[in-house]
Amino acid sequence: MSNQPPGQQGQRGLPYRPAATPASTQPQPQLSSQQPHPTLTTRRSHLSPTFASKLRQLALPLAPLVQLTSGTVHPEFPSTLLNFWLLTDDQLDRLASFYHQRTPCQWTSHYPCPVSWPSGMGIEEKRRRIGRFIGLRGCESPVPSGTSGPWTAASVNGTKKDEENGQDGDAMEVDAPTTETEPSSGEQRKGLDSPTDISAYVAELLRSTLASPTADEDVAETERKIMKAEDELEQIRKKMGWYF
Repeated sequence: MSNQPPGQQGQRGLPYRPAATPASTQPQPQLSSQQPHPTLTTRRSHLSPTFASKLRQLALPLAPLVQLTSGTVHPEFPSTLLNFWLLTDDQLDRLASFYHQRTPCQWTSHYPCPVSWPSGMGIEEKRRRIGRFIGLRGCESPVPSGTSGPWTAASVNGTKKDEENGQDGDAMEVDAPTTETEPSSGEQRKGLDSPTDISAYVAELLRSTLASPTADEDVAETERKIMKAEDELEQIRKKMGWYF
């Protein structure tokens, strides 16, 4: 006789099958429709277009200048206009020494725009001379004593301001000696009505300056004469309205 309880006799055991569960759904990432928050620079640029313009100007790259003897660029040479304004007093001195401008030598006058480097200059005057040396526009005029000078704004804006007094007060620039047959500067400037006349005038100044062989001890004097000729040309350009 079977030992199974009543009602279960004759039934076979069936394997256990768990009830099917719905497939688990992974939460799908939702794409955010919000725009990224504007940066502080962007917000201020919208508020002040002048601020945005200054930022673009300060980010302008500067072409590197190589040393004549080694063909290398000084590691502290400013790569942008902002880096130029951040140069320290010691960095300016090192740049002048590296490019043979601090101590006159045979290579000093062979750069495109040599400058004199007298002792006792302030940092802004040093910055102006380095700016002129590397070709920054607006660095031609000397800095007024005791101020940062209007040239600072001119170099950033890329504009030039006319000088009221005409003469450049550079302490290292001296008048070239004149002879009895040499006309005065006022007479020389008469008839300078075209770029060709100006070029001929400057060429004559340089030819008279470099007529004699240049010895090592005469390099500084030659440099001062060349700079005076360049300053006279700059004054003529300003008076006649030619900026080239």
